[in-house]
Amino acid sequence: MRKAWTRYVRAKVLSFVGYLLYEVGGLLALVAPVSFSYFIAVVLADLHFFLNSRSRNAVVANLQHVLGASVGEAELRRIARRSFRNFARLIVDFLRFPKLSVESIASSVDLEMLEVVREEFRKGEGVIFLAAHLGNWELGGAILSMSGFPLSVVAMPHENGLIDRFFVRRRTAKGIAVVSAERATSELLESLRRKECVAILADRNVLGRGLEARFFGSAAPMPYGHVILSLRTGAPIVPGFLIREAGGRFKAYVDEPIRPGTGEGAFEEIMGRCVNVMEKYVRRYPDQWFVFEPIWRES
Repeated sequence: MRKAWTRYVRAKVLSFVGYLLYEVGGLLALVAPVSFSYFIAVVLADLHFFLNSRSRNAVVANLQHVLGASVGEAELRRIARRSFRNFARLIVDFLRFPKLSVESIASSVDLEMLEVVREEFRKGEGVIFLAAHLGNWELGGAILSMSGFPLSVVAMPHENGLIDRFFVRRRTAKGIAVVSAERATSELLESLRRKECVAILADRNVLGRGLEARFFGSAAPMPYGHVILSLRTGAPIVPGFLIREAGGRFKAYVDEPIRPGTGEGAFEEIMGRCVNVMEKYVRRYPDQWFVFEPIWRES
């Protein structure tokens, strides 16, 4: 009994300490120059890369599927290390959300392609944004919401409830409606029926309910909720990715909308097109693809 109580208390203390680290990190990111915050983030990312062999090996194995046998082990490790660093910068950007404004977005983000989104939204069918763990999807969602698009996103809850609420507060403060994964289908359907926008990360089978698809030439379980939503509501799927560029700038890429077909084979066609567009951008920016667990079973 005493051992169980000790384990319970230890878990609660560690949970609270983890939450405090996020709160302190958030405060420091707001008061320190962004260049300094990025520097600290990169140092921590390098430590994580060298010490966490499980995540490092998973990233290298995933990249091998993406880039093929022509890229050697040493180069794969270099790309993987850059991926760890870019993810750390993404965390800094997220912690700085309270400072995010329309003016700061205009000065650091190329939003020329946002007009494609406006055209689709004006049609009044709702919009399903197809995203991946690529670039900076958190900032992309905030930009859409702050640009006047009513947006709901699916978020997997953190095991630490305090940290989970920390992330939700940051997102909702920018006008984003956060939907839990367990109620995603029904709530996103309601959003689309109200002619709003939803965003789904479709490159990782987080819930364990994916369908097998050919992803970079090998079978992998992939999410398919975006396809079901499109077929049920008629809303187009708009692939969009916010990519980090040199000098702290970002560029938004919006691909051709994928419209729901009818009849036999419509599901497979949409699913295939969604996978293909994700492959295109992951292959183009492999060091900005952040999946730290094996995608493929043989990995």
